[in-house]
Amino acid sequence: MLDIDIIRKQVCTAMAAQAERLFEHMQALMAQDLEAGWRAFYARELWFARHLPAPLINAAGRAYMVEQLRAAIGSPSGQECCVPPPSGQGYRNYLAPGPLSLEGWSAAPAWDQVADQVVLQKLEEAQQHMLFEVQSQQENWYAEALQKATLAPPQMGVLSDDVTPVRNPALPLRNDGHYWRAVYPVRWSMVMHADDYPALVKPEWTLKLMRHLAPDFPYAAEMSTTKRLVFVRQGEGQLAWALMIDKTGGSTDFRYPPQLILIRRQHKRKLRDEHIIFQNVIGKQFPSFAKGPQGLETELLFHLPRCRKLIDIYRPYLGQELHHA
Repeated sequence: MLDIDIIRKQVCTAMAAQAERLFEHMQALMAQDLEAGWRAFYARELWFARHLPAPLINAAGRAYMVEQLRAAIGSPSGQECCVPPPSGQGYRNYLAPGPLSLEGWSAAPAWDQVADQVVLQKLEEAQQHMLFEVQSQQENWYAEALQKATLAPPQMGVLSDDVTPVRNPALPLRNDGHYWRAVYPVRWSMVMHADDYPALVKPEWTLKLMRHLAPDFPYAAEMSTTKRLVFVRQGEGQLAWALMIDKTGGSTDFRYPPQLILIRRQHKRKLRDEHIIFQNVIGKQFPSFAKGPQGLETELLFHLPRCRKLIDIYRPYLGQELHHA
């Protein structure tokens, strides 16, 4: 029987040694996602790429991303990161610029001070508000992406009326939300209907969509619970890739996106966190915008091919046993 702790240590050691290469894969995968039309999941990165001067990432920024990957590899969740924020001048990184002055939630200076200056300059000189523009683009692009889904019923929504932007002189420009929402309208707003809500809290729609979209990841009822759905990739090795969809943090909803994990194939008990050998670290913490079955299908259409690519990326780095996973 495989010793989970030994395998976990071997996997994490091998992955940490390849952190620089994994960051290259992360960038390439993002480019592939965008080429496939998934702009909604990268609206903030696209804004920075369009408006910031070169380089978008310099040596200091790259070093931070690599160390962040190494920290995530050693984290039980695959997401937590103990890397301290960069200090000093010269850091450039559009993927992790740090807290921006415009966001106002931190008194600490932005890590990428060039990015912070550009965002403020766009507000003051070009009448562009990065936060509202990104939010608008994200929602408009997500509405476009919903059209890729064909199995689920259409998401209900409301078309927005044209509104003339009018400034409120009593508010600072950066805080005039009513004005900026008129400048950056969301053309079609999703509406949560009572009939759609069960798709988020009950497993039936997720199970149905996975059967159609991911037959290579059949449902593992013996590993699943009322709060955790597990789908194990078909194969013959002792280790197996799986997709896990949880209700986390006391949520009543199943949290998307699916998490790509590595487990023992012959695990026949309910899957707990300590049974997970490795969890995907490449990429970002993607938000979920789903408000019903069509949203769930749309997000699976994005994440399932991405997870299959991640499996191919990891295979050369994780030892002979994983080659059969």
